[in-house]
Amino acid sequence: MEKFLSMKLLFFIFCCISIIKAYNCSYMSISLNGLNKFLKETKCKYIFIKFFPRTYILKTPLFFNLSKFEGIKITGAGIGVTNFIIKNKEGGFKFISNKRNHTVEISNFSIHASERQISYSIYFKQPYGGNQHKRNIIIKNIYINTLNNNKKFFFKKAIDINGAWRPLIQNVFITGFFGPKAKKNSNFSMDVCFNLKNTYSPTILNSRCWSSKIGLNFVSNKIPGPEGIFISFSKFVNTFIGINIDLKSIEPEGFIVNNHINSLKYGIKVINKKFLIIKNNLIYRNRRSKEYVYVFLKNVYNSIVKDNIFYYPVKKNDINYTDIIFDNSYKVIFKNNIITHKVNLKYINQKDPNAK
Repeated sequence: MEKFLSMKLLFFIFCCISIIKAYNCSYMSISLNGLNKFLKETKCKYIFIKFFPRTYILKTPLFFNLSKFEGIKITGAGIGVTNFIIKNKEGGFKFISNKRNHTVEISNFSIHASERQISYSIYFKQPYGGNQHKRNIIIKNIYINTLNNNKKFFFKKAIDINGAWRPLIQNVFITGFFGPKAKKNSNFSMDVCFNLKNTYSPTILNSRCWSSKIGLNFVSNKIPGPEGIFISFSKFVNTFIGINIDLKSIEPEGFIVNNHINSLKYGIKVINKKFLIIKNNLIYRNRRSKEYVYVFLKNVYNSIVKDNIFYYPVKKNDINYTDIIFDNSYKVIFKNNIITHKVNLKYINQKDPNAK
């Protein structure tokens, strides 16, 4: 009887181990061909991929069919230690799914562009909707740049996220051309650093964008659209628009706090938001710009703009025009801001007597 029970217990343990192996897999990647084969053949639902300290050449994007998986963690040995060089026109890491029940975490490596007009470094797409109590994608400790600091437009959208719930971007450093060899009047290095389309409540922390038409682009064509956004302790420098929020319908909640923004046309531009807080930001124009808008709000209600620094880094005889514009935006508190020069505070299309 005891022998029978022991055999039964061993069989049970063997079955449990088999089930665990079927759902959890690790892959230490030396060969990209081996990784692609592993991703194609594995039956695992949860996978962990570790890249070694070396340089990987991406002649095609690394493609992940998220419909097969529920969790993926990809990590390198560190920024500047594990490096990916993109040598194709499409991009680096591509995650596609027709489901919404997964989480992807990417961390600890560098991505370098060796071509011009590459579509993306990291691309994520899933159907709009899903579980608002789950993060679909986490991107941490990533450095993105070009191998040639003089190249223009080496990415269209450096990070492009579509349809995700509560994406987290933290300590992501995206930089364009810089240094003494870069032309002073060169155009931007990319169209968008952080592109967030139809994403619910994204969080961007301690990150940086340098040399982009738009630093952060949070947009939606859905009704109702995604709620929430939190942007903090981040820098958007040498941009045309620092932060752009443009939603199809008026959606609640947003925090833009403790950021550094340098741009040519708009510092912060927001269309269709309520319960928005813009606080403790440094916003200043690029010296090349002639007309500049620090903050532009359209259809924004019950919000606060306070404790910001609006700086004008030019000589006294440099006469240009700067504005803060509230367009059809009611009950917006504007106070305790440090303004280093004359600014036109404009209220347009306002009929409500409590608009100011």
